Amino acid sequence: MNREAEPDFDWVEIQEHYMQLIYAAVEKLPEKMKVIFLLSFEEGLKPAEIADRLGVTARTVTNQKINAIQILRRSLEKPSVLLFISVMNLLELV
Repeated sequence: MNREAEPDFDWVEIQEHYMQLIYAAVEKLPEKMKVIFLLSFEEGLKPAEIADRLGVTARTVTNQKINAIQILRRSLEKPSVLLFISVMNLLELV
């Protein structure tokens, strides 16, 4: 790829902007669902570990995590977010 022909984008700034959108969407999740989502994805805990910590079943954790992902997908399906994700995936392939 010719570096001189590349547009002058600040990819870090763009990525930070979209990460803010993702975290804003996470903040809108119902509280229990948000806690489960964050324990799973930020702390990397397994469903059984989260269940023990929160006093719920592992199945509840799994269901809440699935529901959270579905809600986040719907809230982030705006064309600009999809375009950003597509561009970032393409850049990783180059």
